[in-house]
Amino acid sequence: MIWQTYTYDYETPGSYFGSMKACEPLHIQMNLPGKEVMIINTTRKAYPSMTATLSYFSPEGKELYRKSIRKSAAANSATPCFKPEEPTLPPLYLARLELKDNRGRIVSINDYWMTNGTENAWTSINEVPEATIRIRLLPDGENTRVELINDSSAPAIAIKLNAVNPEDKSYILPACFSDGYFNLLPGEKRILSLSLPFHHSSDFEVKASAYNLK
Repeated sequence: MIWQTYTYDYETPGSYFGSMKACEPLHIQMNLPGKEVMIINTTRKAYPSMTATLSYFSPEGKELYRKSIRKSAAANSATPCFKPEEPTLPPLYLARLELKDNRGRIVSINDYWMTNGTENAWTSINEVPEATIRIRLLPDGENTRVELINDSSAPAIAIKLNAVNPEDKSYILPACFSDGYFNLLPGEKRILSLSLPFHHSSDFEVKASAYNLK
């Protein structure tokens, strides 16, 4: 099934990354509308002592709530974790789910922008201050890793990366980043992998766009 997962010129829209996220072999998710947190393990291997964490953040990036639990994820199973309490929340907030293995390594991140049901709650996203991110390329043999750091005091919302020609700034396609349309909280760092056509593997720049990027 490739319908709408990439465009005619191999650009990767939001549906590409949404499908990639949903198909993670080891995945954390929130079941709506009840907000139950679940670990989805579609592999044939059990994973002991996984840590599932749910955090709520304001649109400005302030943490409002956090809850964690340690669970073992049985093979080929959906493991219930918890249902969060109902704290007082702003009209619009970010729910972030993180799943770590028994060595503390993050194996899945899943973000949900949510509202408290207030009319016009979504319009408050337009009040989020501008964000700035720093990009650094980390050569790794034949591959490339891309380090992003949010240096600002506001979240960077829905970040999309593109590889571009350094001369005319045209897009280099296909360019397969390991994530897209993701959020970076203030001070947060993330490292992505990038795969490019061989003839562009050493002559390119990475540019970022986002909903509120300066």
